[in-house]
Amino acid sequence: GILPPGPVAALLLVLGAVVTGGLHLDGLMDSADGVLGGAVGGRSRERRLEIMRDSRVGAFGVLAGALALLLQFACLSELDGGERLVALVAAL
Repeated sequence: GILPPGPVAALLLVLGAVVTGGLHLDGLMDSADGVLGGAVGGRSRERRLEIMRDSRVGAFGVLAGALALLLQFACLSELDGGERLVALVAAL
């Protein structure tokens, strides 16, 4: 290919976020904030749901999002063209 595997993987992650509107990553981040952030201090079920509905992202959400993207990048950069395409189709 024209580009090395790292930049290709990064561009594919950007493309995936654009195609899905970032909804999967947003949902992961909201869930992490509600479940992990809500667990700290023994918050009630209602408070955890309120945290998930909040449009702001907390520390647990940022951490979950960054780790998810890092893992996706690591996996995509190790795959060849055909394998990468199969993985992307399966992931979407």
